[in-house]
Amino acid sequence: MSTCYQYINHACRDLDLSREVQWQAKLFSEHALASSQINRERRVIAAASIYAASVLCNEKRTQGRVSDVTGVSLTPIRQVYQEILTTRGFELEHHNPDRYKPSRVERVVKTVRGVLK
Repeated sequence: MSTCYQYINHACRDLDLSREVQWQAKLFSEHALASSQINRERRVIAAASIYAASVLCNEKRTQGRVSDVTGVSLTPIRQVYQEILTTRGFELEHHNPDRYKPSRVERVVKTVRGVLK
């Protein structure tokens, strides 16, 4: 667990994220590491947790920026942050392809804010 926390501490500092994001990322990573549904490397879990927490806390950093800082490629971040949120009970909104296509982040933020109300 401490290695995952170290990744989170360093990356959150480098990304200039608040302690709230850091705390939420640690909660996400703790849950992911304990979950039998998410079987990934700790640094991937840390990166995805940071991204999910930054979106949740309205301090969004792009997946690309998180990738640059953590050294984790975009695809695992994209996959694992969705796994983390769904295993925590957040429902990710899927878009209708015939209508306006909001970005994945816009859909997650809208969904997460709705759950938190």
